[in-house]
Amino acid sequence: MNLRHLMLRLVATFCVIAYSLTARGLLVEDLYQAQVLVVDQSEAALQDGVASGLQQVLIRVSGNVEVARHGSVIMAMRNPDRFYDEYHYTKTDRQLIVDGELNDAKLLTIRFEPNAVSRLLREAGFPVWGSERPGIMVWIAEAEDSGQRRMLEESDAGEVAKAFEIRSRERGLPLLWPLMDLEDTGQVSTAQIWGQFLGTVETASIRYRPDCILSGRVQRQGGRWVGRWSFRLDARWQNFDTVGSNPDEMVVAVMDRITNQLAQRYAIDASRGDILLTVEAVDSLEAYAAVGRYLNGLTPILDVVVDTVEGDEVTYQISMEGQPDQLKKLMDLDEAMVAVPTGRRYQLRFRWMQ
Repeated sequence: MNLRHLMLRLVATFCVIAYSLTARGLLVEDLYQAQVLVVDQSEAALQDGVASGLQQVLIRVSGNVEVARHGSVIMAMRNPDRFYDEYHYTKTDRQLIVDGELNDAKLLTIRFEPNAVSRLLREAGFPVWGSERPGIMVWIAEAEDSGQRRMLEESDAGEVAKAFEIRSRERGLPLLWPLMDLEDTGQVSTAQIWGQFLGTVETASIRYRPDCILSGRVQRQGGRWVGRWSFRLDARWQNFDTVGSNPDEMVVAVMDRITNQLAQRYAIDASRGDILLTVEAVDSLEAYAAVGRYLNGLTPILDVVVDTVEGDEVTYQISMEGQPDQLKKLMDLDEAMVAVPTGRRYQLRFRWMQ
């Protein structure tokens, strides 16, 4: 469970109805770690598992499901040894079918080397998406075979919720599920989610401070799983439908679609350049040091050099990958700084809020 959701559940436990969160954007851990089921600990199984794991990581870090089709990536997956630095096996109660027979499966966990993976992606022309990802508020109503409808929650044991949990982890996208406490149930009902009352959904989402919202309704129709979805990004709703032979197939289509859109907005492309970035309200040595640490910790920034200091304003010469708009959108996920309009593409201005 991510930190924001843990905070929300603790507050709900003590029956505090009105509250707000100050964080935006969520830190996703283990971007460069993959888990694959294998039948044994042989060298052949290891090589196959590492190649499969590398594909997982490349998709998660780039945000692009097409990455595995690129020629240089295909070559890399044939010889993946240089991309990982450790691995281990864990016993499981799961099985794999090999040559028509069931075999006990082991879980192979591989940790890949971030610099090597990032270099491969950039050489292939794909973006590199850092660990700070937008939080997605999820409201889903499911029609059961009995005809009744219910809201899905994080602890839901159903197939649809499990599919979202697995696929969101694979894509590196944090999902925020509703608590469905008194505040939620007082603002939105299952019928309103099913009927796509999007204004109501927006209002109910405010307390969670998400970066985007996914609202949907799902049901099984004639052996197929059908979903109707609404996705809110940049203050605009878009609607789409998905169909799958099972819940996982339906959810994969949803997650691939929104992952591609979010990666286009937040992932950093392979271009490089220099910009000026001015930070206001740097009014102490502690703030000066904190701003420097913050900027150096951002994924697209390669180098930070102080250009000028005037009063409580510090202007930095920034060497970076990607476009200035991408850097601004990434920084907007975090309320450490608030953007101040400048009207200039290659000069950013922020106000330090810590």
